[in-house]
Amino acid sequence: TGEIANPADPPSGCYFHPRCPYAEAICKTETPDWVEVDTGHFSACHFARDLSLRGVD
Repeated sequence: TGEIANPADPPSGCYFHPRCPYAEAICKTETPDWVEVDTGHFSACHFARDLSLRGVD
């Protein structure tokens, strides 16, 4: 949901926090590290290991 961030003026913290329904306070201030969530599949989300989301088929 929401609008795509301006690449010339990106938001602080996680690039997607302004439009992410799972965003918390940490997302506004800290850029998440990449984590491997499955073999060869990575996510840059503070909650990647906590959420049970399915990717696009």
